Formats: sequence, C-alpha cells, structure tokens
Amino acid sequence: LTFFVNQAYTFWKTMHNTARRIQGLMNDFNLLLATAAKRKEDGTYTPESEHLLDDVAAYSRLFHILFWASFANRFDVLLTDQGLERM
Repeated sequence: LTFFVNQAYTFWKTMHNTARRIQGLMNDFNLLLATAAKRKEDGTYTPESEHLLDDVAAYSRLFHILFWASFANRFDVLLTDQGLERM
C-alpha cells in the first residue's frame, strides 16, 4: 500500500509542478501579447489586435485541453482522430 501511495503522490506532484510551470509561461506570453498589441488613440485594441488575441486565446485553450489529455487516461479519447475532429 505504501508503494502505491508514494507512486500516486509522485504522479500528483509531477503534474502539479508541470501544470504550474506551464500556467506561468502561458501567463507571461499572453501578458506580453496584451501589452504589445497595437491600440487605437483611445487605448482600445485595433480589430487586427483583437483578432490576434482571440486566436491566441483559442489556441491556448486547445493546448490546455490536449495537455491534460496527454496525462489523464480518461481523456485519451481527445487524442484520437475522432476526438480531434470533434474539437
């Protein structure tokens, strides 16, 4: 029993550290995009900037889904051709 608890804890710790690292890197990247995006005179984003930021947000969400699908067996279906087509 101790072996399995240790293995589960190691898996959880690895997942937690990896997820937090990716979260931080994605936050840094998105913050850079948001601050560097072109703006109008009134401070709002231009239509091109909004389109870029929306696309990056969509791809970030897709990356998030596929990241978890690669680690958790119950989300393996998302990594199949049929799962990718449905997304």
